[in-house]
Amino acid sequence: MTIDDPFTDPGPEPEPETIDPAADAIGELAAAQVMAPDDLLADVSAPAQLYFLGACGWHVFRQWTATLAEIDETDADATAAPTEVLMALGQALGMIDHAQSQIGLVPPEQAAASVGISTAQV
Repeated sequence: MTIDDPFTDPGPEPEPETIDPAADAIGELAAAQVMAPDDLLADVSAPAQLYFLGACGWHVFRQWTATLAEIDETDADATAAPTEVLMALGQALGMIDHAQSQIGLVPPEQAAASVGISTAQV
């Protein structure tokens, strides 16, 4: 029986570092002191919250569009996930705009255009 020399044996392979995107995002929001939705929207009406949701959503959509524009489009692996995210955001925002139009927060034409964006093929 041989005993491994602790000075020359590298030991077991270390686990590759895992990245937790949710933990990273939560940490970034905390560092920027972004208020939690319960605190931020507690004192406004449901229609105001819906309007804010749409405004935030379209801001995020523009940011993802810019992110996708910066990726090398010839690398299909690099563009696949961001493209899927952008498509899902477009679909969700079409639904949010439709909900907003039902109570007069946005004109029906805007909601119809959003649905058109959300169903466009990439």
